[in-house]
Amino acid sequence: MTKLTPALCGLAALLAFSAYAQQDLPGEDRAAPSEPATRAERQAARERRHTLGREMGKNDEGRVADQPVSAGKRQAAGTQEKLAARAGRKAAGTEVVRSGTGRVPEADNGR
Repeated sequence: MTKLTPALCGLAALLAFSAYAQQDLPGEDRAAPSEPATRAERQAARERRHTLGREMGKNDEGRVADQPVSAGKRQAAGTQEKLAARAGRKAAGTEVVRSGTGRVPEADNGR
C-alpha cells in the first residue's frame, strides 16, 4: 500500500499535466493577432525599433563598463615566412616518423 500511493499520485499528476497541455489553443489563452500586419504597419514598427536603438546608442545604454581591448591589427605573413613555417612543420613531422614515436611495438600483446 505504501508503494501504491506514490505511484497513483505520480500517475494522476502526469495525466493532469498532459490534459492541461492539450488545452493550449492559439487565440484562447495567447494574444494572437486576428490578421497579419500590413506593409505600412510593419514599416512603422521597424521605424520605431530603429529609433529606439538610435536613442539607446546616443544615451550609451546597454553597454558594459569593461570594453574589450583590441590585440592590434594582424600582420599578414609573407611568402617567405609561410615557406619557412611549412618547412619547419615538415621537418618536425619527418623527425617524429623516423623516431617511431607513437607507434605500438610489435609484440604478442599478452597472448
